[in-house]
Amino acid sequence: MQIPDYISPIVAYRTWQWGAEGLQSLNNLSWVPKQPMKAKCPRQRCGYNPKTGGWINDSPAETCTCGIYAAKNHQHLVDTGYAGELHVCVHGEVNLWGKIWEHQLGYRAEYAYPRNLTISVAPLPTTKVVVSPFFTIRGVMARLEKLVEFGVDVSFASHESCERMPVWSPEFGFERRGLEHLEAISLDIVVGSVLWLSRKMGHQIDPNNWLRAKSDHRNNCARCGQLVAITSRGESWGDALERVCPHLLDAA
Repeated sequence: MQIPDYISPIVAYRTWQWGAEGLQSLNNLSWVPKQPMKAKCPRQRCGYNPKTGGWINDSPAETCTCGIYAAKNHQHLVDTGYAGELHVCVHGEVNLWGKIWEHQLGYRAEYAYPRNLTISVAPLPTTKVVVSPFFTIRGVMARLEKLVEFGVDVSFASHESCERMPVWSPEFGFERRGLEHLEAISLDIVVGSVLWLSRKMGHQIDPNNWLRAKSDHRNNCARCGQLVAITSRGESWGDALERVCPHLLDAA
């Protein structure tokens, strides 16, 4: 999306949710590729007309809290917890223009569009036996396509690192090294989630002892032999995820 030439946007920083449908604000508003996000306020004092469902004045208003929020720098996102609030999220620079109100730590803007996007992934503790298909390369690619549609640089960075690894750019397309790293991280998260679940049941699973079967990878508790398996789609199953280890019961 091209910002009009006569506009000099303010560059700020945001965090988004990253779901199967693409980018969403933390309040669940969807961002649409190739279209600027425009601020709207449902309050009558900001010009909303409940009879017509339209707006007389443009949000954000000086006397309201409405508008598209963005921080002045990435460190502010980190300090306030927004950069790592979600286990899987996207953060990055965003162009702001139109009516803008400046505050001590950030801005409220009328229009916004991503300038670049960085995928941030942290280990996912989970209480579900079935792990989301996102944590396979197939699921990663499906979601990446949603980010690529914005037409801006896409990178990867762990929660612990500020270094960004290119994943896709308008000039060069997909970067193999970035994709491979995302795939490795995704599989690590699946395995980590399964190990965490099995430990809750008292099992002892050797993370280096996975054996490939016809359609999945399998492992067994070193104490009781109960099975745990992970399919190619990232789904997990097995007695070790559903039954308490007998040795744990004996110890009790």
